[in-house]
Amino acid sequence: FDWCSCNHRELIDYYYAFVEKNADFRPGYRWLLDNLIADLRLEEALDITQRIDRIKHDYYPVMMEGYVRSLLGERDAAEAMFAKALEEEPESLYAWSLLGDIRVKQRRYDDAVACYEKSAELDPNPGYTDNYLSIAYIREMQGKWNDAADAYEKALAVYRENKKLENGFGVDQFEQSILRCRAKA
Repeated sequence: FDWCSCNHRELIDYYYAFVEKNADFRPGYRWLLDNLIADLRLEEALDITQRIDRIKHDYYPVMMEGYVRSLLGERDAAEAMFAKALEEEPESLYAWSLLGDIRVKQRRYDDAVACYEKSAELDPNPGYTDNYLSIAYIREMQGKWNDAADAYEKALAVYRENKKLENGFGVDQFEQSILRCRAKA
């Protein structure tokens, strides 16, 4: 908890210099934004969302501005930003997944699960286990063990399809999680 030892000052300085040298490289701004938010340097974070938006307008800077505004206590403005992003890109699995991440950070777990489910539904060729894993983690935190096991089973199905694997370490990890959750249910 000691701010002096856990702040992100050096990383922030590094990424500020990085984006000055790589002004059109959007991931650099995202890395900077993550660290600014982690240190609650929110006014700077708002500026970075605008810079990201100038490089490319899509759901990401809009939602991240909304998230920063929620941290500033501007709930109505934040919700308007989330709605705007989804209105502009209602079929973006990435927008729904990001909103799920935001809802988790807001401790709105059931809303997060709904967002992750929507994101998974929109994936034309299910390739990401992240949505199902996020649901599993949330359901474990809530003590909803069968729901967690169900989510791990969906993640395993996606993993098997993408990796073309029926066994191995990754499969074992999913299967162990399923068994652990079913045992706790």
